[in-house]
Amino acid sequence: MDDSENGIAMSKILTLEVGGTTIKATVLDCDGKLLQDYKKVPTPDHATPEKALEAIQKLIVNFPGYDKVSIGFPVILKKE
Repeated sequence: MDDSENGIAMSKILTLEVGGTTIKATVLDCDGKLLQDYKKVPTPDHATPEKALEAIQKLIVNFPGYDKVSIGFPVILKKE
């Protein structure tokens, strides 16, 4: 995507937060402007990395394209 005012390519950043209750996601531009409304799904019980990844894949299935990812983990995922 080009910034129509100056022709510079604009990044689209998939932004995720994996919390103890929910996993939230949106797409932001490089200035932090929302390009996608926030969506969320429940964090899986006994969340392993694999279960969290499955939930994220379902959460973002209809999101617009992105070229970078930012993710925060305020919880611990344990490998069972």
